[in-house]
Amino acid sequence: KAQINAGSGRAVEPETPTVKPFKVVAKTLDKVIYERNPYYWKVDTAGNQLPYIDRLEVEILKDQEMVNLKIVAGEVDFAAFNTTLENYPLYKENEDNANIRVLLWPDVFGAELLIMLNLTHQNPVIREIFQDIRFRAALSLGINREEMNELFFLGLAEPRQATVVPASAFYEEEFANAYVEYDPDEANRLLDEMGLNRGSDGVRLRPDGKPLEILAEYTVVDTPRGPMLELVAEQWQVLGVKLNIKEISGDLQTTRAPGNQMDMTVWNADKMTDVLFPATPMWVVPMAHGWENSWCPLWAQWYVTDGKAGEEPPEEMKLQLERWELLKTSVDEAARVEAGKAILRSQATNLWTIGTVGLAPHPVIVRKNLRNVPDESLYGWDTFWTQPAYPEQFFFD
Repeated sequence: KAQINAGSGRAVEPETPTVKPFKVVAKTLDKVIYERNPYYWKVDTAGNQLPYIDRLEVEILKDQEMVNLKIVAGEVDFAAFNTTLENYPLYKENEDNANIRVLLWPDVFGAELLIMLNLTHQNPVIREIFQDIRFRAALSLGINREEMNELFFLGLAEPRQATVVPASAFYEEEFANAYVEYDPDEANRLLDEMGLNRGSDGVRLRPDGKPLEILAEYTVVDTPRGPMLELVAEQWQVLGVKLNIKEISGDLQTTRAPGNQMDMTVWNADKMTDVLFPATPMWVVPMAHGWENSWCPLWAQWYVTDGKAGEEPPEEMKLQLERWELLKTSVDEAARVEAGKAILRSQATNLWTIGTVGLAPHPVIVRKNLRNVPDESLYGWDTFWTQPAYPEQFFFD
């Protein structure tokens, strides 16, 4: 009933016991109702039991546009989960009319869009192409990250590879800068070197003579994945690589990704802070077999089942797993740091997954009379969204 992995509530059943500040008391398809937990264990400095707010109504909307309409109409007290930086000017323009404040909280994403080619693809021809570092390097060099940053993040994000945030003990600048320059000439040279010649329509051909087409399937979560993928498709067209894009439901993602049925999917690279990277380096180590991971489903399945299912990974992947075991178990801090850096050095060298831009600020919408909301707080899965802001202390003035 508790559905602990569902976070704070959409999947939690009403009346499930909790020690959190709010308890779920009712839910429908489009709303979840919370009431203050009379047994919450915190008080304020004056001895008043928290939380201050008695009741929360969380509305579940159909799409991004409905979120924006509610915000500019002044119909929300707090919104962050589905706000986007590209709509920041819209929010700011309507601050007074909607009676809101628009805050920018730094996010914790090592990449706002993480590209994952399926390195254990069931088609041996595609698998051989995807596993060639020249191909992954070419695709990375074929992304114009500066253009992506300006179009979707108002120039406020950072072009970077998929790696930890700069505040991490495991961070090295070279990890963030690997293959991030926009160099379509070098990208085309690498693809030519692989023997992926262009057909009459300009699309490169696989070794079996078929057009080199990649289907990118994605779910709508966190960042503007669809529009960003459309930009990537446009940029990869210069390389002769055709990228088709398909939005799918979370249920389908849950089936297709771990089922090794995808060519490619995308996510945002959370778990890139020292909060979660040592425990869950899933974007660069084949240690998690779930709906987010489409870059090595069979290798990850092999690991989580102790070799009973999936496919035995190559030597470098086994080394990644060994490095991770050391990272999460050693009490020697220097050894842990070196193990973490070795994992990320392998990622920078091999591009197991491909980063785009990261470290973008995230817009948070707050009604003007909702107080105790800090002007700045980290935002993302690593810090469990609003938790560092202590929402149990929010109150209405």
